[in-house]
Amino acid sequence: MGLPVELWYYVVGFLTQDAMSLLACALTCRLLCDPAQRMIDRLHSGSIDASKYDDLNKLVEEIRNSPGHPKAIHQLDIEGWSMKTGPVALSVIPIRLSRQLMALRQLTLKDFDSKYQVHPSTWFLFGRAFPSVIRLVLSSIQFPSFRDFVVFVTSFPALIALELSGIRLRSRIIPIGVARSYNKRKSTLQELGIRDETGSFFLAAFVQWLVRREVQVRRLNITEWVASVPCQRLVSHFRGHLQDFTLQYSIRGAYTIEEVQQLHGSAGEI
Repeated sequence: MGLPVELWYYVVGFLTQDAMSLLACALTCRLLCDPAQRMIDRLHSGSIDASKYDDLNKLVEEIRNSPGHPKAIHQLDIEGWSMKTGPVALSVIPIRLSRQLMALRQLTLKDFDSKYQVHPSTWFLFGRAFPSVIRLVLSSIQFPSFRDFVVFVTSFPALIALELSGIRLRSRIIPIGVARSYNKRKSTLQELGIRDETGSFFLAAFVQWLVRREVQVRRLNITEWVASVPCQRLVSHFRGHLQDFTLQYSIRGAYTIEEVQQLHGSAGEI
Protein backbone atom coordinates (compact mmCIF):
# COMPACT_ATOMS: atom_id res chain seq x y z
CA MET A 1 0.00 0.00 0.00
CA GLY A 2 3.07 2.23 0.30
CA LEU A 3 3.69 2.34 -3.45
CA PRO A 4 3.99 5.78 -5.07
CA VAL A 5 0.84 7.03 -6.80
CA GLU A 6 2.59 6.88 -10.20
CA LEU A 7 3.05 3.12 -9.82
CA TRP A 8 -0.60 2.68 -8.84
CA TYR A 9 -1.58 4.35 -12.13
CA TYR A 10 0.36 1.65 -13.95
CA VAL A 11 -1.50 -0.96 -11.89
CA VAL A 12 -4.85 0.51 -12.95
CA GLY A 13 -3.69 0.44 -16.57
CA PHE A 14 -2.98 -3.29 -16.37
CA LEU A 15 -6.37 -4.07 -14.83
CA THR A 16 -8.56 -2.68 -17.59
CA GLN A 17 -10.68 -5.86 -17.80
CA ASP A 18 -11.10 -6.67 -14.08
CA ALA A 19 -13.84 -4.62 -12.45
CA MET A 20 -13.32 -6.05 -8.95
CA SER A 21 -9.59 -5.25 -8.97
CA LEU A 22 -10.30 -1.76 -10.29
CA LEU A 23 -12.79 -1.23 -7.48
CA ALA A 24 -10.17 -2.37 -4.97
CA CYS A 25 -7.72 0.16 -6.43
CA ALA A 26 -10.31 2.91 -6.12
CA LEU A 27 -10.91 2.05 -2.47
CA THR A 28 -7.20 1.75 -1.70
CA CYS A 29 -6.11 5.20 -2.81
CA ARG A 30 -8.29 8.29 -3.13
CA LEU A 31 -6.17 9.61 -5.98
CA LEU A 32 -7.05 6.49 -7.98
CA CYS A 33 -10.82 6.83 -7.57
CA ASP A 34 -11.39 8.85 -10.76
CA PRO A 35 -9.18 6.84 -13.17
CA ALA A 36 -10.39 3.53 -11.76
CA GLN A 37 -14.04 4.63 -12.01
CA ARG A 38 -13.54 5.68 -15.63
CA MET A 39 -12.15 2.23 -16.36
CA ILE A 40 -15.13 0.58 -14.63
CA ASP A 41 -17.61 2.72 -16.61
CA ARG A 42 -15.82 1.77 -19.82
CA LEU A 43 -16.17 -1.92 -18.95
CA HIS A 44 -19.96 -1.63 -18.72
CA SER A 45 -20.49 -0.09 -22.16
CA GLY A 46 -19.31 -0.48 -25.72
CA SER A 47 -19.61 1.67 -28.82
CA ILE A 48 -19.33 0.80 -32.50
CA ASP A 49 -19.28 3.17 -35.45
CA ALA A 50 -20.65 0.94 -38.21
CA SER A 51 -18.69 2.91 -40.79
CA LYS A 52 -15.41 2.02 -39.06
CA TYR A 53 -14.46 -1.63 -39.07
CA ASP A 54 -11.68 -0.81 -36.58
CA ASP A 55 -14.28 -0.24 -33.85
CA LEU A 56 -15.78 -3.67 -34.38
CA ASN A 57 -12.39 -5.35 -34.72
CA LYS A 58 -11.21 -3.71 -31.50
CA LEU A 59 -14.23 -4.94 -29.54
CA VAL A 60 -13.90 -8.46 -30.97
CA GLU A 61 -10.21 -8.47 -30.04
CA GLU A 62 -10.98 -7.37 -26.48
CA ILE A 63 -13.52 -10.16 -26.12
CA ARG A 64 -11.07 -12.71 -27.48
CA ASN A 65 -8.20 -11.63 -25.20
CA SER A 66 -10.21 -10.99 -22.03
CA PRO A 67 -12.76 -13.71 -21.23
CA GLY A 68 -14.22 -11.65 -18.38
CA HIS A 69 -14.82 -8.55 -20.51
CA PRO A 70 -18.06 -9.72 -22.25
CA LYS A 71 -19.66 -10.37 -18.86
CA ALA A 72 -19.04 -6.76 -17.85
CA ILE A 73 -20.56 -5.04 -20.93
CA HIS A 74 -24.16 -4.08 -20.18
CA GLN A 75 -24.71 -1.48 -22.91
CA LEU A 76 -23.77 -1.36 -26.59
CA ASP A 77 -24.22 1.65 -28.89
CA ILE A 78 -24.10 1.12 -32.67
CA GLU A 79 -23.98 4.26 -34.78
CA GLY A 80 -24.23 4.46 -38.55
CA TRP A 81 -24.37 7.12 -41.23
CA SER A 82 -26.08 6.93 -44.60
CA MET A 83 -23.14 8.31 -46.58
CA LYS A 84 -20.56 5.93 -45.11
CA THR A 85 -22.34 2.82 -43.89
CA GLY A 86 -23.18 0.02 -46.28
CA PRO A 87 -25.31 -3.12 -45.79
CA VAL A 88 -22.25 -5.29 -45.16
CA ALA A 89 -21.14 -3.09 -42.27
CA LEU A 90 -24.52 -3.41 -40.58
CA SER A 91 -24.94 -7.12 -41.29
CA VAL A 92 -21.52 -8.16 -40.02
CA ILE A 93 -22.04 -6.77 -36.50
CA PRO A 94 -24.52 -9.40 -35.22
CA ILE A 95 -22.55 -12.13 -36.99
CA ARG A 96 -19.19 -11.31 -35.40
CA LEU A 97 -20.66 -10.57 -31.96
CA SER A 98 -23.22 -13.38 -31.96
CA ARG A 99 -23.80 -14.55 -28.37
CA GLN A 100 -20.54 -12.98 -27.23
CA LEU A 101 -22.12 -10.34 -24.97
CA MET A 102 -24.42 -12.45 -22.83
CA ALA A 103 -24.64 -9.79 -20.08
CA LEU A 104 -25.82 -7.09 -22.51
CA ARG A 105 -28.96 -5.31 -21.26
CA GLN A 106 -29.33 -2.24 -23.49
CA LEU A 107 -28.78 -1.98 -27.25
CA THR A 108 -28.87 1.39 -29.02
CA LEU A 109 -29.00 1.83 -32.80
CA LYS A 110 -28.96 5.31 -34.31
CA ASP A 111 -28.42 7.11 -37.60
CA PHE A 112 -29.24 4.37 -40.10
CA ASP A 113 -31.34 4.87 -43.21
CA SER A 114 -32.44 2.57 -46.01
CA LYS A 115 -30.73 4.14 -49.02
CA TYR A 116 -28.91 0.84 -49.27
CA GLN A 117 -30.53 -2.61 -49.42
CA VAL A 118 -30.25 -4.76 -46.30
CA HIS A 119 -31.07 -8.46 -46.42
CA PRO A 120 -34.21 -9.14 -44.32
CA SER A 121 -32.36 -11.73 -42.23
CA THR A 122 -30.07 -8.98 -40.92
CA TRP A 123 -32.81 -7.62 -38.67
CA PHE A 124 -33.60 -11.07 -37.30
CA LEU A 125 -29.92 -11.75 -36.56
CA PHE A 126 -29.71 -8.96 -33.99
CA GLY A 127 -32.11 -10.64 -31.58
CA ARG A 128 -30.35 -13.97 -32.01
CA ALA A 129 -26.96 -12.32 -31.41
CA PHE A 130 -28.04 -10.42 -28.27
CA PRO A 131 -30.76 -12.51 -26.57
CA SER A 132 -30.22 -10.92 -23.15
CA VAL A 133 -31.21 -7.39 -24.27
CA ILE A 134 -34.13 -6.02 -22.25
CA ARG A 135 -34.01 -2.38 -23.43
CA LEU A 136 -33.88 -1.34 -27.09
CA VAL A 137 -33.31 2.29 -28.11
CA LEU A 138 -33.83 3.18 -31.79
CA SER A 139 -33.05 6.70 -32.98
CA SER A 140 -33.09 8.26 -36.47
CA ILE A 141 -33.60 5.02 -38.37
CA GLN A 142 -35.41 4.53 -41.66
CA PHE A 143 -36.46 0.91 -42.02
CA PRO A 144 -37.01 -0.46 -45.54
CA SER A 145 -40.52 -1.55 -44.53
CA PHE A 146 -42.74 -2.02 -41.50
CA ARG A 147 -42.22 -5.78 -41.77
CA ASP A 148 -38.47 -5.26 -41.27
CA PHE A 149 -39.18 -3.24 -38.13
CA VAL A 150 -41.48 -5.96 -36.76
CA VAL A 151 -38.93 -8.70 -37.50
CA PHE A 152 -36.25 -6.67 -35.74
CA VAL A 153 -38.21 -5.84 -32.58
CA THR A 154 -39.74 -9.29 -32.12
CA SER A 155 -36.35 -11.00 -32.49
CA PHE A 156 -35.39 -10.00 -28.93
CA PRO A 157 -36.91 -12.67 -26.64
CA ALA A 158 -36.44 -10.78 -23.35
CA LEU A 159 -37.34 -7.24 -24.51
CA ILE A 160 -39.07 -5.20 -21.79
CA ALA A 161 -38.52 -1.56 -22.80
CA LEU A 162 -38.63 0.04 -26.26
CA GLU A 163 -37.73 3.66 -27.01
CA LEU A 164 -38.39 5.13 -30.47
CA SER A 165 -37.20 8.43 -31.90
CA GLY A 166 -37.19 9.59 -35.50
CA ILE A 167 -38.38 6.25 -36.93
CA ARG A 168 -39.52 6.24 -40.54
CA LEU A 169 -40.37 3.76 -43.29
CA ARG A 170 -39.17 3.83 -46.87
CA SER A 171 -42.07 1.67 -48.07
CA ARG A 172 -45.59 2.67 -47.12
CA ILE A 173 -47.02 -0.73 -47.97
CA ILE A 174 -48.20 -2.68 -44.93
CA PRO A 175 -48.50 -6.38 -45.90
CA ILE A 176 -51.79 -8.02 -44.96
CA GLY A 177 -51.36 -10.12 -41.85
CA VAL A 178 -48.11 -8.50 -40.71
CA ALA A 179 -49.68 -7.90 -37.31
CA ARG A 180 -50.23 -11.63 -36.86
CA SER A 181 -47.16 -13.00 -38.63
CA TYR A 182 -44.83 -12.68 -35.66
CA ASN A 183 -47.26 -13.32 -32.82
CA LYS A 184 -46.08 -16.83 -31.93
CA ARG A 185 -44.47 -15.69 -28.69
CA LYS A 186 -46.29 -13.59 -26.10
CA SER A 187 -44.91 -10.07 -25.93
CA THR A 188 -42.81 -9.19 -22.88
CA LEU A 189 -42.90 -5.44 -23.62
CA GLN A 190 -43.78 -3.36 -20.54
CA GLU A 191 -42.34 0.10 -21.22
CA LEU A 192 -42.75 2.22 -24.36
CA GLY A 193 -41.24 5.61 -25.12
CA ILE A 194 -42.10 7.64 -28.24
CA ARG A 195 -39.89 10.65 -28.89
CA ASP A 196 -40.29 13.53 -31.30
CA GLU A 197 -39.82 13.34 -35.07
CA THR A 198 -41.35 9.88 -35.33
CA GLY A 199 -43.16 9.52 -38.66
CA SER A 200 -46.95 9.62 -38.44
CA PHE A 201 -47.38 6.79 -40.97
CA PHE A 202 -45.03 4.54 -39.00
CA LEU A 203 -46.74 5.48 -35.74
CA ALA A 204 -50.18 4.61 -37.12
CA ALA A 205 -48.95 1.20 -38.32
CA PHE A 206 -47.11 0.60 -35.04
CA VAL A 207 -50.16 1.38 -32.90
CA GLN A 208 -52.31 -0.93 -35.05
CA TRP A 209 -49.73 -3.68 -34.59
CA LEU A 210 -49.64 -3.20 -30.80
CA VAL A 211 -53.43 -3.33 -30.57
CA ARG A 212 -53.77 -6.47 -32.70
CA ARG A 213 -50.96 -8.18 -30.82
CA GLU A 214 -52.63 -7.27 -27.51
CA VAL A 215 -49.46 -5.83 -26.01
CA GLN A 216 -50.05 -4.59 -22.46
CA VAL A 217 -47.63 -1.73 -21.81
CA ARG A 218 -47.57 -0.49 -18.22
CA ARG A 219 -45.34 2.57 -18.66
CA LEU A 220 -45.86 5.00 -21.54
CA ASN A 221 -43.76 8.10 -22.14
CA ILE A 222 -44.54 10.45 -25.02
CA THR A 223 -42.24 13.46 -25.31
CA GLU A 224 -44.12 15.07 -28.16
CA TRP A 225 -47.71 14.59 -29.30
CA VAL A 226 -46.47 13.58 -32.73
CA ALA A 227 -49.69 12.39 -34.33
CA SER A 228 -52.91 12.96 -32.46
CA VAL A 229 -55.08 10.17 -33.87
CA PRO A 230 -52.58 7.29 -33.44
CA CYS A 231 -51.64 8.55 -29.97
CA GLN A 232 -55.30 8.78 -28.99
CA ARG A 233 -55.75 5.14 -29.92
CA LEU A 234 -52.51 4.24 -28.14
CA VAL A 235 -53.58 5.83 -24.86
CA SER A 236 -57.08 4.36 -25.15
CA HIS A 237 -55.69 0.86 -25.74
CA PHE A 238 -53.32 0.94 -22.76
CA ARG A 239 -55.72 2.81 -20.50
CA GLY A 240 -56.58 -0.18 -18.32
CA HIS A 241 -52.98 -1.33 -17.92
CA LEU A 242 -50.96 1.87 -17.45
CA GLN A 243 -49.26 2.46 -14.12
CA ASP A 244 -47.28 5.46 -15.33
CA PHE A 245 -48.04 7.85 -18.19
CA THR A 246 -45.94 10.91 -18.95
CA LEU A 247 -46.52 13.51 -21.66
CA GLN A 248 -43.82 16.16 -22.04
CA TYR A 249 -43.30 19.30 -24.11
CA SER A 250 -46.02 20.76 -26.29
CA ILE A 251 -49.05 19.00 -27.68
CA ARG A 252 -49.27 19.18 -31.45
CA GLY A 253 -52.62 18.13 -32.76
CA ALA A 254 -56.32 18.39 -32.10
CA TYR A 255 -56.28 17.17 -28.49
CA THR A 256 -55.89 19.35 -25.42
CA ILE A 257 -54.37 18.28 -22.12
CA GLU A 258 -57.87 18.00 -20.63
CA GLU A 259 -58.94 15.63 -23.41
CA VAL A 260 -55.82 13.53 -22.92
CA GLN A 261 -56.47 13.37 -19.17
CA GLN A 262 -60.02 12.26 -19.88
CA LEU A 263 -58.71 9.50 -22.13
CA HIS A 264 -56.07 8.44 -19.66
CA GLY A 265 -58.04 8.70 -16.44
CA SER A 266 -55.98 8.95 -13.26
CA ALA A 267 -53.32 6.33 -13.96
CA GLY A 268 -50.40 8.73 -14.16
CA GLU A 269 -49.24 12.27 -14.71
CA ILE A 270 -49.08 14.66 -17.63
